[in-house]
Amino acid sequence: MRRRKKKEEEGSWLLLLLVAVLLAAPIALFFARVHFGSKARETQDRLRTGESCLDLDEDERTELRYKKAELQRVQSITRAAMQRGADAGLAVNKDGSLSARSNLGKSIRAVLEKYEPLKASLTNDIEQLEAAPDERRKEFSFNLRQERACGWGLRAWLLVFVLTYGYSLIATKESSMFVGAMLAGLAALIMYSVGYFAHARAVDNWLDESNVSP
Repeated sequence: MRRRKKKEEEGSWLLLLLVAVLLAAPIALFFARVHFGSKARETQDRLRTGESCLDLDEDERTELRYKKAELQRVQSITRAAMQRGADAGLAVNKDGSLSARSNLGKSIRAVLEKYEPLKASLTNDIEQLEAAPDERRKEFSFNLRQERACGWGLRAWLLVFVLTYGYSLIATKESSMFVGAMLAGLAALIMYSVGYFAHARAVDNWLDESNVSP
């Protein structure tokens, strides 16, 4: 009995959650459309003026060149240190590191411990900078798809709500706003999902026509 009662309570909570989601759908879609739309339009306006806001700017390109040069310098230092150890015939540990039993080994290990973290940091920074244009394109595409999908959802909500509410008035002479809002919320979420995937190709086409390289 206790288990059955617990399942009924869980079912009631799930039903209440579903009702809340459906009723809140138009509000959530409205604010999401405003949020993502403002971000997408800001980028669109900058792209229309010819600004390459998705590409690296001059400061970022300068930083990328500097970090690539610095990485080459650090790699040269670590390679030279490893070569010194190899030329001296230093033993290699199981983990691939040089033995630090001798003074030379300690010296080489000190160099590697100093520069290996720097090499990893520079490599990570370079990868992030090189990936930035593609990440910005993806973010812009996401914002634009969200704005359009939310628009589809809001139109679906309005259409279904008006039809169901109007039908209830004509057919039963009584208004049924709750049922209309529930059905409209369901339609809005369905059309939002459809719109998000349907606009994927349209967004890519817009980017291609605007000469925005991935």
